[in-house]
Amino acid sequence: MRKGFLYIFILGIFVTLSCKGDTATSSSGTTGTPSATNSNTGDRMAGIDFEGKTGIEYGGSMPRVDNVNANMFKELVKSGKYVLLDVRADNLFHEGHIEGAVSFPYTDPKFKDNLKKLKKDAAYLICSEKGVNSVKAMVDMKDAGITHVINLIGGIKNWKEGYKYPLVK
Repeated sequence: MRKGFLYIFILGIFVTLSCKGDTATSSSGTTGTPSATNSNTGDRMAGIDFEGKTGIEYGGSMPRVDNVNANMFKELVKSGKYVLLDVRADNLFHEGHIEGAVSFPYTDPKFKDNLKKLKKDAAYLICSEKGVNSVKAMVDMKDAGITHVINLIGGIKNWKEGYKYPLVK
């Protein structure tokens, strides 16, 4: 019951934020632009190798941003400092995904077990079809000790229809 309320609460925040222009919202409620560089550790890589992708270590000086719009998400993808996880079903992933994304389906019965393969101190970008499953996945990731997860507000649908950004097959 408590987790269900949390999902609904977070989803309500997404809907509110998706209507508010191009700012990012932190978990502390402040707005601003996230930094892709960690000033404590520079650009040291976390050493993760998940299907050829790497993530940057998360340090205390990096702003804590959980949800960003497609414009900011695109910039973070371009930075190359994040592991991009697409949590949609495999068939949707193969129909088209953001370039550089790794398929990591939330609906897979082994999703929570697969989280153990992810480096806890790496930085992740996460997206789903409409932003609902990515919220659920983000909560599970944080419950698993993965603390730096940034979600695409509105999901792939908003990426391709709202912002007209491309997908690759």
